[in-house]
Amino acid sequence: MPPLLASFFDSLDGVSYFFVSSGIFVLVPAVLYFGLGLWIGALTWGRFKRRFIAGQETIEDLKSELSLLKRRSADLATRALTQQPGAVRTAMKPPLSATGPSALNPLPALPTPSAAFTLWTASE
Repeated sequence: MPPLLASFFDSLDGVSYFFVSSGIFVLVPAVLYFGLGLWIGALTWGRFKRRFIAGQETIEDLKSELSLLKRRSADLATRALTQQPGAVRTAMKPPLSATGPSALNPLPALPTPSAAFTLWTASE
């Protein structure tokens, strides 16, 4: 034991010696276990923290992309309002070619029912 610490313990009476030695006995393991807990916590939660930070960065990237798309959409909408009606059609996709099957054969009209369809009228 260092001489300064030995002289300190020698100068204490019995009750003080008991409380000081008990306090040191409790304080040293508490500090060790606290440090061990911090180390284990860093090992356990470190990867989750890295994933969380990466997710936050992805969210910020998506927010900036969304705002850019909103600006582009608003720009196209204002440009469409200020241009001639035919100019809007040129900004959109071109129509399907006339040789396509949907251009020549429109959907047939559905017959109008004479009565409401129910389970009882379906078998008739």
